Amino acid sequence: MRLLAAALMLVSVAVHAQELEPRAFSPGPAGLNIALASLGYSSGDLVFDSSIPIEGATADIRSLGAGYQRFFGLFGQTAKFAALIGVADCNARGTVQDMLHERHFRGLTDPRIGMSWIFYGAPAMTPRQYALYKPRTLAGFSLAVSPPIGQYDKTKLLNAGTNRWTLRTQLGAARYQGRWTLEGTLGASFFADNHEYFPGNATQSQNPITSLQLHCGYTIKPQMWIAAGATYYRGGGSAIDDIPRPGFQSNSRYGITASFPLPKRQSLQVNYSRGLITRTGSNYDTAIVGWGIRWF
Repeated sequence: MRLLAAALMLVSVAVHAQELEPRAFSPGPAGLNIALASLGYSSGDLVFDSSIPIEGATADIRSLGAGYQRFFGLFGQTAKFAALIGVADCNARGTVQDMLHERHFRGLTDPRIGMSWIFYGAPAMTPRQYALYKPRTLAGFSLAVSPPIGQYDKTKLLNAGTNRWTLRTQLGAARYQGRWTLEGTLGASFFADNHEYFPGNATQSQNPITSLQLHCGYTIKPQMWIAAGATYYRGGGSAIDDIPRPGFQSNSRYGITASFPLPKRQSLQVNYSRGLITRTGSNYDTAIVGWGIRWF
């Protein structure tokens, strides 16, 4: 069971790298607030290095999320603050040396707190100026941190939290041409050490995971759009007490996202993604439904 859980812990850190985020640097008027809620479900296989004797490993993850965003001006350009928190419920199972092992856990996940800044192509705007704004070429940078406050029990092999700090950076650009949008984003996630890895006195270290995302979107009308995208992520090799463990990622995913306007400044967003090539890590089918409401 310890082998299965250690392997599951290694692949779980790739979740953020797998995310497909079209319009990650979409501008908004200064003073705009957005409240968010989401419901997600992921199910699929876990693919391990051939040196690990685990067969038929699968996981089902249900999640609830809530968040807040606010647009503001920074050095004359559009910036956004964002905070996200969630709860996860997971069932994992796999066969180790012909014995079936299962683990169920639920709890608060590590939150994400960050800021993005569109340093080119989106000046800070009032609502009236934004109504007349026509984006052309945008470039932006984002930085987000995840503090280790999620559910974590050092005597358990699997937890909703990671018990370590995570830093995520992104550099992206977008080109608007009529109703079409082309986007590209380079990202990297960095991980601090977990000094209370199971059974509570081991140290887990993790190498960075880098990612590349490409998206193509089409706007039907304001707040109604659809985008297809793909991501490739690589890295994440780890060690426990300085002993290397399998877990290097070199995988890709693809998916589609659609946004629909609702009355009273509300909107609904639906996202579906699945693995394209998975050499090591999680090969999930993921569906997420999100709701948002805007106000000044």
